Amino acid sequence: METNMRMKMQITIGSLGLLLGGVMLSDGMAQDPAATEDANAILVVKTEQPVKVDGVLDEDCWKTAVPIKADYIKGGDNEFSAEPRMIAKYAWDDQYLYIGYETFDKNLVANGNGVTKGPADNRREGCEISSPADVVEFFVGFDDPHMFWEIHHSASNHINDILVFVDLPAWKEEPPAMVHKGIYWAKNETIQDAGEHKLMGASQVKPRADGKPSTINDDTDADTGYTAEMRFPWAGIGAPGSGREGAGWGKMAGRDITILAVTEDGDSKDQPYHTSCGTLPKNDFFHHHVAAWPRYKLAAEAPVK
Repeated sequence: METNMRMKMQITIGSLGLLLGGVMLSDGMAQDPAATEDANAILVVKTEQPVKVDGVLDEDCWKTAVPIKADYIKGGDNEFSAEPRMIAKYAWDDQYLYIGYETFDKNLVANGNGVTKGPADNRREGCEISSPADVVEFFVGFDDPHMFWEIHHSASNHINDILVFVDLPAWKEEPPAMVHKGIYWAKNETIQDAGEHKLMGASQVKPRADGKPSTINDDTDADTGYTAEMRFPWAGIGAPGSGREGAGWGKMAGRDITILAVTEDGDSKDQPYHTSCGTLPKNDFFHHHVAAWPRYKLAAEAPVK
């Protein structure tokens, strides 16, 4: 069944490539990791124990992971927000990429969009991303700047997973009608599970100053934010096929992965977006600036200090 799901995803992606540009995507996703040396890449260390996805960041891997601040003001030329917005952390093992994060929203707003996606035994409702929603976004890709996943998550544990194609070479002449400003959001695609290894997310609101839990969709109190965890099967997010080993993806060590973390504050009208990259222009889509996104290198173990 796992093999069938992977084949289905590969066939679908290939078909979309033909449909959208008349050309196939580059084969860079199978690139030898040794050929992508990046001295500025941040290490993401393999966890010895699987993460229990409950929204509580209490595993050892989160205690030692590099904290990534998503506090840059979009269009601010490396300018930080006056207040903390989000801290993200990443980990991995032979089955999953793990994302853990913490937000600091003072008025949590999170609603579902009524759209349910996912495999038959792992359906999930998506996020409403229109203002005044509070949503975080993670853009995850490998060696192909023309294809990546755009993932949205909220305090109510709603998840959007959108396969994105951007700036394909054939589009320079005349893009297909469904392409908007060089971007095609393949919203009907979904991150596939890999057998018993399934996409999962969870969130936990943080306590208010009075010790009571923060509330969602209640503007009569002062919230403090929430914590969350997500896991994504490697096959489902398009990991290089050469990373597969046995029943898992044990050959991922040494490979690069690109992740842009974004938080959208529904209460901030002038500056709703803050990111983990300080050089993104204010009046353009994140999608066109993959080269500027933070790069990470998957490490089998932490370096000796």
